[in-house]
Amino acid sequence: MKVLVTGGTGFIGSFLVKQLIKDGHAVFILARLGSSYKRIEDVINRVEIINVDYTNLEVSEDQILKCDPEIFFHLGWYGVENKLHNDDDMISVNLKTSISLSKIILKSNIKTVIALGSQAEYGPYTSVINESYSANPTTLYGIAKLAAYNIFNYYMKTKEIRLVWLRLFSSYGPSDNANWLIPYLIKTLAEGKSPTLTKGEQIWDYIYIDDVVTAIITCAQTEKAKGIYNLGAGIGYSLKMVITKIRNMVNHEIQLNFGELPYKQNQVMVLQADNTKLKLETGWQPLVELDEGLESTVNWYLKFK
Repeated sequence: MKVLVTGGTGFIGSFLVKQLIKDGHAVFILARLGSSYKRIEDVINRVEIINVDYTNLEVSEDQILKCDPEIFFHLGWYGVENKLHNDDDMISVNLKTSISLSKIILKSNIKTVIALGSQAEYGPYTSVINESYSANPTTLYGIAKLAAYNIFNYYMKTKEIRLVWLRLFSSYGPSDNANWLIPYLIKTLAEGKSPTLTKGEQIWDYIYIDDVVTAIITCAQTEKAKGIYNLGAGIGYSLKMVITKIRNMVNHEIQLNFGELPYKQNQVMVLQADNTKLKLETGWQPLVELDEGLESTVNWYLKFK
């Protein structure tokens, strides 16, 4: 089967691309000019890359349509980094991209769209979040993700194209963005330093990359899957516990000074997914337990530091 992927050179996208290739699919990747292919360098000769300007996708429309894909995996996003979560350019680029991609999809033979949303669409809650909760995002990033869902949903309905929107919670694994918490912790501890930490009372839902990719592919294969789903492990872990586990795996002698860093004024304290709907409607189950996932992640970063 021919599949089209955005974000295929990123953290989650690279793992997805490799699994799609392994499953025997013909993979086409829409990549920004200047993208790094380091994460997919071992399979670069097994994919077709279409370099695009996401602010002017129309010029690449014929090239995209020529691929004739049946499934579209939309993982690409400008401004994932925290520093860009309230950036005006981030919201304008992503919404323009959402509209342009939707219009191209309507001209294609694509039957299914699987896209990554974000828990940021919900806004802050103090309990486990399910899909019935109102979406009240408090950042431009969350607002943009929610708006992108509404754009895709509007256009896909006009042609009865199946849309699955996966609101991702906290993913982790090898080759993740070096600025995220877990890579930062591993790197800092490996250098023999003590990381700067809050009290660590936040409750986070961490899901390993393999389980994320399995969920994405399972949704593509499950024809009855449609609409919004939470994508998380469904288990809440205190950051203090997660950080302590990582410290013990890297260098148990380093002292952890919890509380050196004050909480942000709008600090979210609970980010935990109720993933019941996804499990019931697709049969997917997260399989990688936290200790196993952390060990794999730590070992990768220590090997490639």
